[in-house]
Amino acid sequence: MPSRSPVYTQLQVVRTARYGDATTCAKALGIDPKSLVAYERGDRVPDRRMQAKLAAGLGLPWAALARRVPLKATAIVAQPIGCRSALELVRRLTFKHRLEAARAVGVSADVFEGWESGTRPASPAHQKKLAEIFGLPYELLASPAPRFERKSLHA
Repeated sequence: MPSRSPVYTQLQVVRTARYGDATTCAKALGIDPKSLVAYERGDRVPDRRMQAKLAAGLGLPWAALARRVPLKATAIVAQPIGCRSALELVRRLTFKHRLEAARAVGVSADVFEGWESGTRPASPAHQKKLAEIFGLPYELLASPAPRFERKSLHA
């Protein structure tokens, strides 16, 4: 069986940032967890009604949730427990090191760490840049990270 490339949908990233595991998210949205995982992997495409339900439940348009996002294979196994914010969680899933993320935004690693910890607010310009890089609204990135035990984006 060929191995999957480390490419996931934004649906997984948003679900992980908001709910943690797929089962918790599926219960909150009133859908089957196996269906949610199939939508996340791109194995199935939800019908329009389900797309609307997912979009409403996760707070983003379906087109944004369906976007494919490359994640570094080494980041997939990074344990997200202990993340202080959704920004830190998504950064760990997207970049191997904080310095890489900081350079992408154009700030020092110390400034980026302040954003992750919530001790330093990002300027409006940096909020916009963070939203562009991670493909998520800044309000979501600044929210507390969920607490969960899983080590991957899958349930």
